[in-house]
Amino acid sequence: MSLNARDINALHALVNWRVSQPGGSEWALLLDKLSAMRSEHLPKKLVFRIELPLEPVPVQNRRKTVNVRLAPTLNEYAGQPAWMRDLARKEVDRRIEALKFQFPHWECWKQVCRKLRPARQTPKGKMVEAGFVEKIVKAQRRFVRVTRRSAGKHDEPSTDAIGGKIPIDRLRICGVIAGDSQKWLGREAVWQMAPRGEGSVVIEVFDE
Repeated sequence: MSLNARDINALHALVNWRVSQPGGSEWALLLDKLSAMRSEHLPKKLVFRIELPLEPVPVQNRRKTVNVRLAPTLNEYAGQPAWMRDLARKEVDRRIEALKFQFPHWECWKQVCRKLRPARQTPKGKMVEAGFVEKIVKAQRRFVRVTRRSAGKHDEPSTDAIGGKIPIDRLRICGVIAGDSQKWLGREAVWQMAPRGEGSVVIEVFDE
């Protein structure tokens, strides 16, 4: 019987939690072995990394400062008004751009074609002007690992659910990944124990 990457990640999360409990030091050696096994199943070349706090951060909105979550869960994202999501996107963009100089291979190669989309009317009667639409023809496929570091484990272990929705979308906009579909991006969601109040979401991008 062999273990795949998902099995190893599940065992790693379980043992990581057990180590944090009383008497968990005896599990430390197993945790080290599982960490080594997990690294063997991941792409080798890290091309970008960003860490975002779980707690809301102050962001300037015109004349006032607003506390905004930069890596919300899907439930938190659904509860945010549109203007707050826009603030989060702009702040994540700013942080991505500020980190690019640390990763010389951040840029993702892609070839696109542009097609003219004619003007059209929506079902509600609103007119949409004609414009160009870009479609990816060829691109470098990459792999993203989203790690949620928190005191409590999330019920749904998917990259979007644990806080990766906004960051992954902005990595696409900023040119770090070609697209967020399965064709251009592999994904992995990981949970790690962290002290309450010190949680974060870590997004790592690898070349495949």
